[in-house]
Amino acid sequence: MLSHILGFPSIGSERELKFALEDFWAGKKSLTELEKTAEKLKLESFRIQKEAGLSYVTTGDFSFYDRMLDTTLMLGMLPRRYTFNNLSKMESYFAMARGDALRNFQALPMKKWFNTNYHYIVPEPDVKFRQEPDFTQLTSGVVLAIKHRYRPKAALIGPATFLALSNPVWIKNKWELMDELAEIYCAAIKHLPAECSFIQIEEPILSTEMEKEAWLSFIPAHRKIKDAASDRKLMLTTYFGDPLLNATPIYDSGYDVIHLDMTSLKHDLKDYISELPAHMSVSAGVVNGRNIWKTDMDKAKGILDMLSNKLGEDRVLCASSCSLLHCPADIRNEHKLDEKLKNKMAFAVQKCYEVASLPTHKAAETDFSTSTSAVRTEITSDRSPYAIRKTIQAEKLNLPLLPTTTIGSFPQTQQIRSLRRKLKNGEINEDAYESAIKQEIYANIQHQLKLGIDVLVHGEPERNDMAEYFGENLDGFCFLENGWVQSFGSRCVKPPVIYGDVKRTKPITLKWTKYAASLTDKPMKAILTGPVTIAKWSFMREDMPQETVWEQIAIALREESLELEEAGIPIIQIDEPAFVEAMPLDKNIQEQYFDDAVRCFRLITSALKDSTQVHTHMCYSEFDSIMPHIKRLDADVISIEAGRSGMGVLNSFKRNGYESGIGAGLYDIHSSRIPTATELSVSIERILRYISAEQVWINPDCGLKTRGWGETLSALQNMVTAAILMRGRIEKNDEKAIG
Repeated sequence: MLSHILGFPSIGSERELKFALEDFWAGKKSLTELEKTAEKLKLESFRIQKEAGLSYVTTGDFSFYDRMLDTTLMLGMLPRRYTFNNLSKMESYFAMARGDALRNFQALPMKKWFNTNYHYIVPEPDVKFRQEPDFTQLTSGVVLAIKHRYRPKAALIGPATFLALSNPVWIKNKWELMDELAEIYCAAIKHLPAECSFIQIEEPILSTEMEKEAWLSFIPAHRKIKDAASDRKLMLTTYFGDPLLNATPIYDSGYDVIHLDMTSLKHDLKDYISELPAHMSVSAGVVNGRNIWKTDMDKAKGILDMLSNKLGEDRVLCASSCSLLHCPADIRNEHKLDEKLKNKMAFAVQKCYEVASLPTHKAAETDFSTSTSAVRTEITSDRSPYAIRKTIQAEKLNLPLLPTTTIGSFPQTQQIRSLRRKLKNGEINEDAYESAIKQEIYANIQHQLKLGIDVLVHGEPERNDMAEYFGENLDGFCFLENGWVQSFGSRCVKPPVIYGDVKRTKPITLKWTKYAASLTDKPMKAILTGPVTIAKWSFMREDMPQETVWEQIAIALREESLELEEAGIPIIQIDEPAFVEAMPLDKNIQEQYFDDAVRCFRLITSALKDSTQVHTHMCYSEFDSIMPHIKRLDADVISIEAGRSGMGVLNSFKRNGYESGIGAGLYDIHSSRIPTATELSVSIERILRYISAEQVWINPDCGLKTRGWGETLSALQNMVTAAILMRGRIEKNDEKAIG
């Protein structure tokens, strides 16, 4: 039985790519040096896969920033504006990813990759502009593998997924582009060396409910690609969900192999097998690529044996469920983890060995059926309807029209990171650390007062990460030293691990928020990470329903919120950027998911007084389909990412009659580019076309921890200036200003 993985982390076991990229962007490394780092990481990935015993090494999975962006370059479908000024391919690439302050380029929008915490760059094909396709990135990995005597399997993101997740311009029906894309994919395959006999075409969009036009264009496009492959084997690759709804285009594609994510299947596997064309094999993704626990080898082998009995062993491949991009690199880098817990974990390297060894594993005869019921705590609420709360809060807070605030975090400087490191290493004691953090908070408050921001935050200097920090202050979590996972580009996160029951035994944010509030008469906003996001951005335990874990976290956060309220904090923000991200792809179970997610949010807020203003924050979300659930959260203010993706996201709020406050993110915090006050004024004008001035809050897209202080202060000053200018225009009844 052949074995393979869908992809390996690009970032490196010691985040080598992250540091090389940041040095390259800072002008400290040349492009040649960056490419040498990339080659070294590719070869290390190949070596690991080969030594583990996998049948193939996967190529084409490595990316300097994002594979959707790589696909944009491969197809020659860069937006025209990123090709001006004689930019090199790499300059255009990073301008699309990060923006370019010098040339005044904004970055392309960024969204979550299906239901993961990975972000992808949204392609924007310009139908009226084309560059030559560039297959260099695709072929170079294959050539490198062959040169070093590895057996390569090339991986490409498929045309249907590329189109489904893109925003083409100058065309009404983007699916009309499928035939053109198919031709380019045919050319790409023909450019691959003959030694590359197995090709992975990734179409995770098949695990969603595809629109009719996608269905109609899918089969002819993929048949054309299959014809171009000649005698090479093509694998139609799905993951993150159950593609049963799209069985017809899968079976009629003509492909040789279908990859199924066995960790996400909800329907009986026999439903697939009974209809599978005789020429098609199954790649069984039995090793979970999205969690860090060891595989139940007996259960996984039972699935492989069942498939082998039905199809024959020569028609079954053993695989990871998805790319191992979503796992840390190597458990052997964890030196301080409790040995009992460590022995239950497998990271990317170890999962390669699991995949390779499963075909020869001797499974015990075990009953794998389990059932665990979630415990549900009912919501008890004394809070009045929003219209009543709004009046009470307005009188208490006394804020101006278009109040300004930030999402929560301020720059995490080297000095702050050094403080945490010194405390951890015992170089300073707790008193010295606390004194230094108070100095940082004091400086944050003074910056905000000088800028004229209306609702202040303490800036979160004590927080390493919005999920990890809360985990460190709750029971039931453990932490990794080097468990880094790529979120986007050079941005890495180190998710905590939930292994036991979650409980609050001490205040989490109270001390720092109270101190910040003591420094000003302006309203202070406390920042909490919500239960779904803490759980989603952690590696979850697998022995109980996820909603039970959410509920445990929600109860802990309710206790924290009540103490904040009692301390006189007038605004509490509960961040839930994973609210949509965690949504299952299967529409049949989405309603239950939202019921649980909303209930856990309101377990926190329902105990608060009408006078306490509840905010929430979400970013990179598609709001149209979930607006009823957003309303059910019953938050007083929601802040959203809108600057990077365009204010059009506010259409959802307008169409659905959203009445609560809305902080439409005014500018993209992931770009070093500083927007002018005039530009931000125009953005506020656009916001006012969708929602009334009485609802609008003015804030950046997201937290500011990744930015430097110079660009942060300049951008915030321009934001405050734009808000003040617009208030003046509204007070003068400027028709243009009030839409």
